Amino acid sequence: MEETIVLYPPPGLGVVSMVELGKLVLHHRRCGNHQFTITILLTTGFRDTPTIISYIDSVSQAYPSISFLDNSQKCSRAAIGFQFIRLNAPKVLHSLEEILKSYKISAFVIDIFCTSALSTGKDLKIPHFTSIHHVLLPLQPSFSSQKLD
Repeated sequence: MEETIVLYPPPGLGVVSMVELGKLVLHHRRCGNHQFTITILLTTGFRDTPTIISYIDSVSQAYPSISFLDNSQKCSRAAIGFQFIRLNAPKVLHSLEEILKSYKISAFVIDIFCTSALSTGKDLKIPHFTSIHHVLLPLQPSFSSQKLD
């Protein structure tokens, strides 16, 4: 089964740093024998801009190993911010379950502003990490003593 790494950025410009992280991971993995794809869960909705949409389109064309899964929902102004991310958690679970039908998820990298999805990765037994400006912090003890096949 083909492998993928799932990245979960916050709405807005957070997608740019996750795309850069994905490109960096792909570059380093291509140096070895291990090949996989990057799947980015989009949580657009209240912060859509033509610039971000154009950026996503250009990345999709330039990097076929990076795909975007639209996980967005329309929300009221009252749901903006952390509430938006928290309310999006069921869609994240559904998206990960759909990805698992076709791929082995090697890692689930969650932006620090999307930590409401941490339990989702843990419940699905997917190795998960938190990202802060391209620095990965393994979440201990989530998988410190477990080995996944």
